[in-house]
Amino acid sequence: MFFPEYDRLDAIAMADLVRQREISPKELLRAAVERTEARNPELNCVIATMYDCAEKQIAAGVGESIFAGVPFLIKDAGLQYAGVRNRVGSRIFDHLPPAESHSTLTKKYLNAGLVIFGRTSMPELGNSGTTEPVAHGPCRNPWDVSRSPGGSSGGSAVAVAARIAPMASGGDGGGSIRNPASACGLVGLKPTRSRVTLGPQIFEGNSGLTVVHGLTISVRDCAALLDISAGPEPGDAYVAPEPTGPFLDEVSKPPGNLRIGFHRMAHHEVEIHPECVKAVEEAAQFFESLGHTVEELNPNFDGQLFQEINLVLWSSNNLLALQPVIEKDEELIDHPSLEWITGRIADLARSFSAADYMAARDKMHQLSRAIAQPFKKYDLVLSPVVKEPPWKLGVYETGYDDPFSYFSRVYDYSPFCWPYNVSGQPAISVPFHCTPENLPVGVMFAARYGDEATLFRIASQLECARPWAHKIPAMVKK
Repeated sequence: MFFPEYDRLDAIAMADLVRQREISPKELLRAAVERTEARNPELNCVIATMYDCAEKQIAAGVGESIFAGVPFLIKDAGLQYAGVRNRVGSRIFDHLPPAESHSTLTKKYLNAGLVIFGRTSMPELGNSGTTEPVAHGPCRNPWDVSRSPGGSSGGSAVAVAARIAPMASGGDGGGSIRNPASACGLVGLKPTRSRVTLGPQIFEGNSGLTVVHGLTISVRDCAALLDISAGPEPGDAYVAPEPTGPFLDEVSKPPGNLRIGFHRMAHHEVEIHPECVKAVEEAAQFFESLGHTVEELNPNFDGQLFQEINLVLWSSNNLLALQPVIEKDEELIDHPSLEWITGRIADLARSFSAADYMAARDKMHQLSRAIAQPFKKYDLVLSPVVKEPPWKLGVYETGYDDPFSYFSRVYDYSPFCWPYNVSGQPAISVPFHCTPENLPVGVMFAARYGDEATLFRIASQLECARPWAHKIPAMVKK
């Protein structure tokens, strides 16, 4: 393939080569397109190419920013790109026209010189912890194509793990960045609530549960991507605390001696795979060996209550997302192009009253206080990311009878992730462990509200001590 070094470089390294005139943005795009055409047929991660948009952007000039000329992919939700349809993993949105304008974040990406050349796959409306939508078919994990990459940002994770792009956007409403980051051996940060604006089309994501950021190969890319993305828009429902300086600067700072609490079990009864338990136990020992104070803790809050809250909030926001389609034609809610479970989730939302919704919001904020309690004592909380390593495709989306059992399955898979969507705190999944089958397993750190800085410092310390970027799926090496 053209420019073989592409597979070994993170985004900052690529942009450095562009600034040094050692390669051009047009050549980087050619490398990205070649890899899309060669690898995507097997992986099914890029569901819409935007090569013409990318070529026009390069022709107009990409500037001299930290990411100038770097190929970039955006998830099929959350971000509007003018003239391009946002399908949110569903066939039902083919009934609506393409976006009329860019999202604020899309503009920030373009202004930073990121060359957007496609959209990545996701489950319908982001409802699932796997990326197997009816609209596009299953997305395959490059570490083992018979297995899931997780979800809902599974397409973005696959594209980065397969080195189609050095990074890609994602959204996280219950682990949807961290879950696939763990499954695909990547860095995945869920920023503080409203650290990155969703405007102007979206005021708050899923009642405050959902935030947007990206999946990256390196910690420095993750930090620099947040630098170009962060910042409120006038009228945002929430505003994250102002950072003390650039997030990229935090990557080079030692974390100091931190107090780290860790737990291996979930907040409700669900069996955690031994490999995920092993990963967090080894991580606890490893960070203790680096001089941190590491203690086991038992988070004390009601996991069952969270499921009850989420049932109301998530289903109500599903119905809201479908509203433009329903307004066009009420009968489309039962249209065969809408997945069965999505229709039933919308039906469930219609059974809730306004008082039910407001009560769920109040309970969410009440539960946030319990989730935040351990951070009075600890700088970070360490845990598994998900309950098991990547599972076989075709398993996750079977065996449920109604929205209640479906949501229970989604929550059971990512029980460690959901709490920080409720509290709005930042959390990061970092590569740490591999199973005997050579499947990636990440570990997760969560920090106090607004404290991404400490996450970048601890993740960078791990990256330096146990590098992971050289670990590439065998299919990429062919």
